[in-house]
Amino acid sequence: LHRVDRRQRQMCIRDRYSIHNHIDLSMAPNRIYQILVRLESINAIQGDVVLQDARLHSSEKQEELLWYLIYAITLSIILLYNLAAFYSTQYKAYLFHVVYMFCLLVFQLSQYGYLNNLFGIDDLRIRELLILFSMSIGYLAVLCFTNVVLECYKYEPFFSKIIKGLRIVTSLVMVVSIMVPYIYGVIGLLTAMAAGVLSGVAYICLLYTSPSPRD
Repeated sequence: LHRVDRRQRQMCIRDRYSIHNHIDLSMAPNRIYQILVRLESINAIQGDVVLQDARLHSSEKQEELLWYLIYAITLSIILLYNLAAFYSTQYKAYLFHVVYMFCLLVFQLSQYGYLNNLFGIDDLRIRELLILFSMSIGYLAVLCFTNVVLECYKYEPFFSKIIKGLRIVTSLVMVVSIMVPYIYGVIGLLTAMAAGVLSGVAYICLLYTSPSPRD
C-alpha cells in the first residue's frame, strides 16, 4: 500500500514514488481486519491505492455528501421552477426538462454511491439498473424536448420520424437491459446516443444546404 499525505497529492506519480513511503501491514492469522483504502489519482490513467485513516475517510465522505446535497437542492429548485412553468403555460418542453433533471439526480445518486450513503441501498444490480434507466429516460426526455422546441413534427416530419425511431430503440434498450449484463445495456444506449448525435449533425447540415419550410 502507498500512503500519501495532502502535500504529496499535488505531486506527480513519479515524484510520489521517489519518496518511498510504502507501508507493510502486519496481520495476525484468524482475525478480521477492516482496511480503508481509496484510489488516489490526478488523472484517468495512473493512480495509487492509498491507505486512509478512518477519521479522515469519514470526514471526506461527509464533505463530499454536503457538497452533493447543496448541488442537489439547487437542481431541485430549478426543477420545481420548470414544473411551475409547465403548470402555468402547459408548454411540454418544461416538463421534458424536469424529467431530464430528475434523471440526472438519480444517475448521480447511483453512479457515485450516494444511494448507499443516504438510503442504505448497496445492491450492485439495483445501482446498475438505476444508472441505465436514468440515462435512458433522460435521453428520451432530450429527444422529446428537441422535437417540441424545434417543432420538427411541424416543419421537418422526416427528422421527427428519426427522433421517434430513436425513442423506440432507447425504450427497447431499457427493456433488454433488465435481462442482459450491464455492459451490453451501456453499449446499446451509447449506440442510440451516437445515432442521435449523427442525426443532429445531419439535420444541421440539411438546414444550411436546403431551403427551410420555416421561411
